[in-house]
Amino acid sequence: MKNRTRSEKGLTLVEVAVALSILAIGGLFVTRALVSSEGAAQADASKARALRSGDACLRILGQELSQSSTEIDPALPPDERQRLWVEPSAIRFQKVVGYRQGSDGSLVPEWSSMITWTLNPGTGDLWRNQVGEPSRVMARGVQRFDVAAAPGGAVTVDLECRAGAANRGTEGRHAQVVRFMPRNRLR
Repeated sequence: MKNRTRSEKGLTLVEVAVALSILAIGGLFVTRALVSSEGAAQADASKARALRSGDACLRILGQELSQSSTEIDPALPPDERQRLWVEPSAIRFQKVVGYRQGSDGSLVPEWSSMITWTLNPGTGDLWRNQVGEPSRVMARGVQRFDVAAAPGGAVTVDLECRAGAANRGTEGRHAQVVRFMPRNRLR
């Protein structure tokens, strides 16, 4: 029988153990990278949900406010002459839903029933209520809904929405301040 040289013997147990250790460490790094990228993707998706929710909410509110008015209506009793009331964390208003012909032949706006947008701080839900219609949640995860009257009859809305779970590190946040101008003239 012929003697084998060292190079012909194959891998030793030590060489196999070293190779497996290197593979295990490489696998650990790959796994950590995948977990990290998954967390980043969840955070991005959460931020996108908060952004979409806040933007959609502001778009709808802006459309409704553009149909309202900050002018005083002389046809109403003195304590009810306005069509828009701004309160902290809430806004109440009426919007134009159509026009009818006045006694002098001019077009007179017809106003909706009272619409209220208000934040429930306990749940983070932003509600839209209108007299005669069912209430509905316009956005969830709202942390801030500050409404203020701005110069020139404008309304400023400061809205912050959050989505995701803060305890998992995947919370998305979106804050935006928008200025709306009610445009409808009363007379």
